[in-house]
Amino acid sequence: MEEIHISTHIESEIATIKITDSGGGISSETMNNLFIPYYSSKEEGTGIGLYICKKIIESYEGAIHVESNEGHQTTFTIYLPIFNI
Repeated sequence: MEEIHISTHIESEIATIKITDSGGGISSETMNNLFIPYYSSKEEGTGIGLYICKKIIESYEGAIHVESNEGHQTTFTIYLPIFNI
């Protein structure tokens, strides 16, 4: 059974959201193309979802980082600045 763990952390003026799954990881070929629009490793995928996520995060001056151990797990880490209103 696949598990997903989500954690959050705030340090200085950066909020970090970490999402880790216990799935099969991402191949190196897919990692190289992960945020390219319309690239998908899935037969029925559109390849637009992660591209849109990245653009939304960047529009808030944030960043997204991916680490994957093929055959084990993948972690997406999202960094977002905290703005004082």
